[in-house]
Amino acid sequence: MAAYTGAAVVLRPTNGEVLALVSKPDYDPNEIVSINNSDAVKILLDDKEKPFLNRVMQTKYPPASTFKLLTAIAALETEKAYPALSFYCPGKYTLKGYIDKDFYCYEVHGTSDLYQAIAKSCSVYFYQLGYRTGPTNIMKYASYFGLNEKNGIDIPGEIPGFIPTKQWKLKVFGQQWFDGDIVNLSIGQGFVTVTPLGIANFVCGIVNNGIVYRPTVLKEIRTPDNKQVLRTAEKKKIREIPLSPMTIKTVEEGMRQSVLYGTSSQLRWLKVPVAGKTGTAQTRSRR
Repeated sequence: MAAYTGAAVVLRPTNGEVLALVSKPDYDPNEIVSINNSDAVKILLDDKEKPFLNRVMQTKYPPASTFKLLTAIAALETEKAYPALSFYCPGKYTLKGYIDKDFYCYEVHGTSDLYQAIAKSCSVYFYQLGYRTGPTNIMKYASYFGLNEKNGIDIPGEIPGFIPTKQWKLKVFGQQWFDGDIVNLSIGQGFVTVTPLGIANFVCGIVNNGIVYRPTVLKEIRTPDNKQVLRTAEKKKIREIPLSPMTIKTVEEGMRQSVLYGTSSQLRWLKVPVAGKTGTAQTRSRR
């Protein structure tokens, strides 16, 4: 991460333990621990790269295609879809209306079922799946997973993600919820934003059969001589989403296929079998 601006976080799903947490650019704490540290602190505060900002939990971004897992879960759990449900991708999806609008995919995928759509991250599939599932169901399951809340990590400064609602849009923009909004929401674009920590804990909920634990950096506190444990971090369940075994199996298999032949295939070299889901947020139009 040394050459990048960004964040990475690794969690243990079974207890919420934070195994790794990186935010770049960062700073050397030795620069600010002295009594006469005002100059050093001012330089860091004035730095446009914001080294004091913990990007894992203090910034939120469009989740992009990682959110397709949530759309799939909402569709399966509300019986709006099933794993073998297929859609055809010609490279774009045309939303019919007063003025027809095209929503694009990054390539032509042809006909895909849900497993293949997750693996290849086919946006046209999820445009149609999201439209079929409806915004209320997707928002409901996003709330179940706590994507609009703090995760309660044991270091200060965490901010919550944001899941839009029809009422919010009407209040803020004075507009109703349009069909184009659900198409954008279904692939994690538009108004939805989440923290990297929030997305990591969301995936933990999938891996852990719907159970999500509070992330903890602290493992234990010991005496200065390191011989006695004074306190051990408590494992705390913060939510439990009742997901069917079929839903979990379907999403996990799609993520596994993503590594085998899909957008996560750069992980195939690992010596243990892994699963994954890519996400690339669009910050400007295709054109």
